[in-house]
Amino acid sequence: MSIACVVIASAKRREHLDRYVLPSVLANGFKEIVVVGDYHVGDGYRYLPVPPITSTTLDALMKRETGTAATKSDWLLYICDDHRVHQGFQMAFNNFCGETDVIVPFR
Repeated sequence: MSIACVVIASAKRREHLDRYVLPSVLANGFKEIVVVGDYHVGDGYRYLPVPPITSTTLDALMKRETGTAATKSDWLLYICDDHRVHQGFQMAFNNFCGETDVIVPFR
């Protein structure tokens, strides 16, 4: 089972992405990592620049759709630029995953 991580990025959180988010994503060893939005090219992930158009949640939806189209994995994990991925995510996901098509975590 392959998992891709799609990170929705905004310019205001570039430093947060560099310092916290991307290291947590890269440490998980996802098959594919795609950062979509306002960020920069780097090692270990693909960057797809998608500038804000409406400055609403529609921008995030467009970025999510772009990331989805760019991946080929069986599963997709979408995260925003203010979330980190727990180090044991993939193991927990593999244990939890069953017949469910969509899993939405709660806060």
